[in-house]
Amino acid sequence: MSKKVHFKVSARTARLIGRENVSSAESALIELVKNAYDADAQNCIIYFDNKGQLHIMDDGHGMSDTIIEDYWMTIGTNNKERDYISSKLGRIKSGEKGIGRFALDRLGQTCSMLTKPIKSEVGFIWVADWKDFESDEFDTVEQIEADLDTVKLQLSNTANEIFSATKTPAIKSIKQFPFNSGTFISVEDLRDSWQSNELERLYKSLSTLIPPKEQTTFDIYLFSEQYPKRFGKIETSPCDDYDYKVIAEVSQDNKALITITRNEFDLKRIDPDLFKRGGMKEFPFDMQTFSNKTFKYEKTLSQLMPGFEREAAESAVENIGGFTFTFYFMKKHLGSEEKEKFFHKDINAKLRNDWLQEHVGIKIFRDNFRVRPYGEPNSSSMDWLGLGPRYGSNPAGVARKGQYKTREHNLSGIVDISRVNNPFLKDLSSRTGIHENSAFDLFKQLLISIVNEFEYDRSYIAYEMDALHKAKSPKEERAKRAEEIAKRTKKNQKRTETEEEDTTEDIEVLIQHAEDLKEERDELLNEQKILRVLASSGSMLATFGHEVHAMQNIINDRAATLKSLIEPYLDEATAIDIPSAFNPYSYIDQTAETDEKLLHWMKFALSGIRKDKRNRRKIGLKKYFSDFESLWKLFLEDRKIEIKINPVEDDVKFRGFEAELDALFNNLIINSVEVFSKKIKFDERRISFSVARKDQEIHISYRDTGTGLSPDIDDPSKIFNLYFSTKRNPNTGQTIGTGIGMYLVKSIVDDYEGSMSFGKAQNGFSLNITLPAA
Repeated sequence: MSKKVHFKVSARTARLIGRENVSSAESALIELVKNAYDADAQNCIIYFDNKGQLHIMDDGHGMSDTIIEDYWMTIGTNNKERDYISSKLGRIKSGEKGIGRFALDRLGQTCSMLTKPIKSEVGFIWVADWKDFESDEFDTVEQIEADLDTVKLQLSNTANEIFSATKTPAIKSIKQFPFNSGTFISVEDLRDSWQSNELERLYKSLSTLIPPKEQTTFDIYLFSEQYPKRFGKIETSPCDDYDYKVIAEVSQDNKALITITRNEFDLKRIDPDLFKRGGMKEFPFDMQTFSNKTFKYEKTLSQLMPGFEREAAESAVENIGGFTFTFYFMKKHLGSEEKEKFFHKDINAKLRNDWLQEHVGIKIFRDNFRVRPYGEPNSSSMDWLGLGPRYGSNPAGVARKGQYKTREHNLSGIVDISRVNNPFLKDLSSRTGIHENSAFDLFKQLLISIVNEFEYDRSYIAYEMDALHKAKSPKEERAKRAEEIAKRTKKNQKRTETEEEDTTEDIEVLIQHAEDLKEERDELLNEQKILRVLASSGSMLATFGHEVHAMQNIINDRAATLKSLIEPYLDEATAIDIPSAFNPYSYIDQTAETDEKLLHWMKFALSGIRKDKRNRRKIGLKKYFSDFESLWKLFLEDRKIEIKINPVEDDVKFRGFEAELDALFNNLIINSVEVFSKKIKFDERRISFSVARKDQEIHISYRDTGTGLSPDIDDPSKIFNLYFSTKRNPNTGQTIGTGIGMYLVKSIVDDYEGSMSFGKAQNGFSLNITLPAA
């Protein structure tokens, strides 16, 4: 015999979702402040009196007895989930879990609530004793009761009674509040001591609870009779001293309006020749835009994250929704050389460091309330976007265009999201963060892409300023003069009076030369870092390759050996009628084909690390490309890709390292193969080379019939920047490519003083390369 049984909620549940679920008393108070905001309050007062009581008072719409019974007394009610817009001020309510009132248990053992609804002659007194939830007398929550009485109530009189014995001067202004409606909560038998340090921490937390704005419609006050002359109205601290300010307004139709304000430069000191440079004549780097300081432009999500498929991007926007991201960049110190070269304004380093210490980090706000712990200073969550490790992977200087990455401790900002526009970015029930799902991962990548807009702007300008500085202070001349000074010093020659006067100038030359050497050293160290990674990969490949090569004879013979072993039991001619899925000879033939490809691929891989390829020598490109084609042909044919190399004349010779030529052309082919691997129908699948000598130059034209450069790449030259990649995870938008291949292509061409330009291909990708002929 079956019967229906009911779930029961034990009395200790209240303690689990209240005292033990809310991480701290500070968090509990913040939950109650949010309730005041949801009630359309314009003021919320937190007051620790001289009797050991805590009062949380607001002038919101209050509650009726029906609301108290049906919602306040119901655990996990979803009324705010359904009715998420407040009735009076149209605020989007921050609460939705229905467990915020149990934060009271975290604060103290007993509590009472006085509440008066708008336009009501009466109010209500609600009293609960949290000790009941720990008593053995009650087994389930339903057995525990709270007292609810209807009374004639003037909240303004109650406020005066609460403040009657106050010695806190600032409370005089609070006494003037009319309190026509609202809710007053008093907590006794406090579980925390609330000494100076705890109150100071609470005050700072409340100051970052709402975003900094010049005008607010919700004011928070904190008072303590123990410290009557401290605390008061919670003031936010907007940033007014910054180098860059960036505002990105991301809409739900896959677009981002980005506003950048440059405040880093001393416009009066900028050399006019800067704007004569080719790279500084177009928006947004032209003189007029520089003078205006602030400029705007619009990008799609796909343009912010090049390579992210349009279909995936549109789906992702639906999951993320629109939001606003505002952040500030501030240098923490300024060197004299840096100031001179980059025309920076003077800064007050101490004031900046003090401000950043309190406000560093990118914080998330949902409907005007902070979502912790993101951007919390001095915590592991301060750098939740991972900007520190991102900088550490490539600590390039600001003048390295496209490579510069900011450090996490130079940024302060806020991200405004909403429960209405961002339904997939949900709070955890513990209020300690957001569900880290694929929408949140993509959200982070999008924020990093917006930060990258600032980084590219700043590094582009620094690159042009650095180039101007070098052009007007040639390194070669300084190096030559530094060498002369060194020789003269070594000889210890007697100096004439004129030479003595030149000592100051000599010192300046040596200082500048030392700075040049430092820049060169930093660039070399960066290159060395990349080479270490590549060398490690090459070493592993070589070890693996040699192991396979040692087994070459076994691999070559194993198909024939298997056939000879099977033949006495099953003749190959007889087996022809057996379906291929069950025919051992078919399987052996497939294995032989795979073995052939494996050996060919290992031969190709090992050919790149031969010693002779690492010696500079004269290379005949006719033979080189013939060998190159034969190495790639089998691999490409297996992927239905045709490789075509136009005939190369005998006189086309190049002097250099064959290994570098391999790296140059292999990276181009690898990129093309990855394009052809996409699930797209191509009319042709072809890679072609054209090589010709013209005077003292070798002209190499590379073409493929793939998809070409992504239209989302606003500046094609960005593909040569270190770590720039269009290979992304279609769900999270995270970069999955190394971003090294095309950087190496450009580095090799630059090292040989060659040049590159994009060809005009109707379909596919086209690159023209010029190298010096031997």
